[in-house]
Amino acid sequence: MTSDGSANPYPGLAPLLEGDVERFHGRRKLLGRLLEALKARRCVVVLGPPGAGKTSLVRAGAVPALRRELGDSLLVLRLGHPGLQPFAQLERQGLSRPAEDLPAAVRELAAELGSRRALFICDHMEELLFQAGVAQQNLLAQILSLAEAAASQHTAAAAGHAGLTISLLLVMRGDCMNAASAMAPGLLPLVEEGALLLSGALEIGEWTEMVLAPARAQGIPVDDGLLEAIGNDLNEHTAARRAGRRSDAVLPLLQAALRRMWEARRGAGPELPLTAEDYTATGGITRALCETSEAAWLAQPHRLQTVQKRILLSLLHTRGPSANALVLPRPRSFEELERLVDVPRHPGEAADRHPPEAGAGAPPHVPIEEALG
Repeated sequence: MTSDGSANPYPGLAPLLEGDVERFHGRRKLLGRLLEALKARRCVVVLGPPGAGKTSLVRAGAVPALRRELGDSLLVLRLGHPGLQPFAQLERQGLSRPAEDLPAAVRELAAELGSRRALFICDHMEELLFQAGVAQQNLLAQILSLAEAAASQHTAAAAGHAGLTISLLLVMRGDCMNAASAMAPGLLPLVEEGALLLSGALEIGEWTEMVLAPARAQGIPVDDGLLEAIGNDLNEHTAARRAGRRSDAVLPLLQAALRRMWEARRGAGPELPLTAEDYTATGGITRALCETSEAAWLAQPHRLQTVQKRILLSLLHTRGPSANALVLPRPRSFEELERLVDVPRHPGEAADRHPPEAGAGAPPHVPIEEALG
């Protein structure tokens, strides 16, 4: 088997979801801690720096494990982006009027499906920091109401009363916790009750499994020198992070380097091992992500660069004074992105839903599919 792009076993930067369980490696111990916490508590709050692998742990780790254990008796409700029409997301999963009474909507759907346990997942809770006031407060109130209902159900279960068991799994960036608790003091007791903290660093057992297991699944041997080279880079990154010269999370850097390493082997036979030379040629964790991003940017025509820059900047949100501002990813609907792409503007012009007529001085229109690649 050749190492072509379609067979790349390293996931890269995209978070792993339920369908990627076979590609979820290296987090066995952390997953065990999360599953034990979900058994013992009504609510678990997963906190960690951006890029620490929180979403993958929940979606590709915890959810498949619970499905294997509970089968069809488990109802999973996912709020992937609370900053993007959250109640509409829940309605599409079968909940009736969740904005009015979320606990009642969950119980109603569980009864309809015959579920004995409901798991409510709210990922990227930091997005609540830029929600409009009324929508923000209502969503928070509904989540806290569901947590209260979960507490009552857990108390009844402990007393031997059968019924629906409700659990909450909330996922948030650790550096947003102060701002979130100021906005919603009711979150603090949930964090105090059951927080699972993810470090930006990786334990040796975690990263070695992330390197070895995907290659093993493809029948590709791994040279010992590769592990030594990666280990040296990770040690240097740890030292630089402690000195304040690197970001907390190393996982995106490692995955970008591994994916690029595999791509560089395109056409190589399965008898050839992955080597330290293959890895260092990618730039390693220090340069692989930057070089991949820069190459992708420079490969775009200028007209696409202009549009894509506008889109990328629209996907960021800052909160707080500039010196200590939180920079958060901000999800956008497809319709919002269409307006950014299909309604080009000159600097200083106000947005307009009707693009200018083609002619002298009119910026080129770019189809949304082309701009998003």
